[in-house]
Amino acid sequence: KNITLNNLNVGQDQDLWIRWTFASTSSEPLAMGIDDVTINNLVLVNQTFANVMGGVSPTSDSDNDGVIALLEYAFGGAANRNDQDRMPVSGFSNNELSLTYLVRTDDTSLFILPEVNTDLTSQGSWVSSTNPNSGITITDLGTVDINGTVFERKKAAVTVGSSGAKFMRIKTVLNQ
Repeated sequence: KNITLNNLNVGQDQDLWIRWTFASTSSEPLAMGIDDVTINNLVLVNQTFANVMGGVSPTSDSDNDGVIALLEYAFGGAANRNDQDRMPVSGFSNNELSLTYLVRTDDTSLFILPEVNTDLTSQGSWVSSTNPNSGITITDLGTVDINGTVFERKKAAVTVGSSGAKFMRIKTVLNQ
């Protein structure tokens, strides 16, 4: 006997389990031999905000923890728990301003970008880490597994010299 499975959708880092049940109406023992299992069109599915967070709006804060749902999703939180512990952590040492943060890696429509500015009064002056002139260096600090989802831990840093103040933020964009 052969079994063929078609069009399976499996999320990144999810296991595929196959279970079948046999029933018989006769008094004879049921036996079945499987010679070959073929899986066609196995699709690894990227996560989306909607299938992880349900019907909440990206700008909502249904658990009233002060963190909007988009940030909870991006940094590994949930819409039903206090997620202050998942927010980026700032640091300053040896004239270096830094942010340490988590990055969701299973959603290609989500962008998490450190930015730098020298003036908080001008919103248009934020420079993204994608700009080679930003001065931001990003260091990979390994991975973290949160309930079966792998997040990258990163540190974004910029040197603060005698030329004046610098400010950093993490910009989170969801293109749906």
